[in-house]
Amino acid sequence: MSIFGAMFSGVSGLNVNSTALGAISDNITNANTTGYKATEVSFSTLVTQQVSKTQYTPGGAITKPRALIDVQGLLQANTSPTALAISGQGFFVVNKALDPTDSTQAEFVFTRAGDFKPDETGFLKNTAGFFLMAWPLDVAGDIQSGVNTSIVDDLVPVNLLTIGGNATPTTDVELGINLPATDETGDTEATNVRVFDSLGVPHDLTLTWTKQADSGTSGVTFNDDIDTDVADLAVGGTVALSTFTLVDGSGTSHTVTVTLVKASEAGAADTFTVQSVSFAGGTATLNADSTNLITFAASATTDTIKYDFSFTSSGADDQTVTLDFSGLALAAATALNAATVTNDKFGTWQLAITGDDATLLSGGTQTVRFNPDGSLNYPPTFDAEIDWTAPNSDDSTLTFDLGTSGDTDGLTQFASDYTPTFINQNGATFGFFSGVTVSDTGTLSALFDNGETRPVYQVPLATFPNPNGLVAQTGNAYEQSDFSGQYFLREAGAGGSGRLAAAALETSTVDLAEEFTRMIIVQRAYSANARTITTADEMLEELIRLKR
Repeated sequence: MSIFGAMFSGVSGLNVNSTALGAISDNITNANTTGYKATEVSFSTLVTQQVSKTQYTPGGAITKPRALIDVQGLLQANTSPTALAISGQGFFVVNKALDPTDSTQAEFVFTRAGDFKPDETGFLKNTAGFFLMAWPLDVAGDIQSGVNTSIVDDLVPVNLLTIGGNATPTTDVELGINLPATDETGDTEATNVRVFDSLGVPHDLTLTWTKQADSGTSGVTFNDDIDTDVADLAVGGTVALSTFTLVDGSGTSHTVTVTLVKASEAGAADTFTVQSVSFAGGTATLNADSTNLITFAASATTDTIKYDFSFTSSGADDQTVTLDFSGLALAAATALNAATVTNDKFGTWQLAITGDDATLLSGGTQTVRFNPDGSLNYPPTFDAEIDWTAPNSDDSTLTFDLGTSGDTDGLTQFASDYTPTFINQNGATFGFFSGVTVSDTGTLSALFDNGETRPVYQVPLATFPNPNGLVAQTGNAYEQSDFSGQYFLREAGAGGSGRLAAAALETSTVDLAEEFTRMIIVQRAYSANARTITTADEMLEELIRLKR
């Protein structure tokens, strides 16, 4: 029995080495196949009976082929912008059918072969004929509403011929201009800005800046003498110091009344706080601060104290007004004598927007103010609504971005020439589709010959708990199985998935030197197993001769 067992074991050796040679042959054949994953054949013993002290029964060997699907191949540059490679984990979702909702034809499979090119109808498909599937995006670049991003059934085939042309209306205009601080009241400066309506028709707007008299409050003097015996004021008693005019950021003038409230009395030192300031049209509240306290010692002097008030009336933005109470004194413990209070003035310009083929419905004029340090004070942005005379075009609402209040990143006012540093707008005339670009996160954007881009598809990646458990299909594709686990659709670069490389392909993971080395080993093993069969045959022949 052991002789026949030896022959059967030798036959199994021939079988397993033949299988190994087949895998090696397949690997070598696909050495240049895009995204191909090499198959490795391992051997395992086949035991037919336990070994005893006096007898051994041979069993042989069986093969365990294993596809190394999770091994990363090298990325190689390609001239096609639609050639895609994955660096990291994940697979492209592809389909043989154009209509994934047709269950009789559609079959979603997964591949690393990203050699996608448009066919005669504009659909992207790879060499094996699989169509690339993706999430459709809306005009804002977001995945279209109603799309379930967790299932492959809501993916659509990528088609480049349905993109068409593109015209973008102007909605935002960013200005970076220095207005001369040395200009006199009434001096003007002008700049032209080209914008586009809803039909892509260009229009030229003229921005005219006219220097105004400086606005704000300066040199305000509190009452020189208060007819009140402040020494006799009870805690909580008030003393009206003065009134003056303040211009807020919107150009509105307000009459301000400043009142002191006696806070406490402690021996020779009286303390006062500044009450909330009131004026026509609203109120302004003193910023909460424990230092908002004026102390009068026996020497009848006080330290320099400055207070910040936020004025929020008449729709104006909050602004800070500094009141300097240095020099405010308690004279002979009977009256308050105030010093001059100075609030810095603001450089003011009037902006007028005009256009030969435009009617300004609102926002055509705007007051712009600058801080004493040359930075923008108000407003950071404003809207202008325009009715174009061009037929059929929609009205436009343009948001003018003048910079950050208190910063010099937009409009400035310095003692220099009138200098536009940048004028940016987000519109464009009509442009024809000229190509695509794919980001590393899978966003496929259309390029137009007017310089505009628009995201149109989001290419997802499917990941698996065990990618080596996928079942190989014809066309270098794989099918989900119980061993691979359920797929997860992810944006490239998220959740452990890899990133995309455009104009690149993943090469085969086959190493020819290693495959030829294995081939020599398998060949020798095959010859050795064949020799065990011929030797067992000779032994049987010798056994048969005994009967003669």
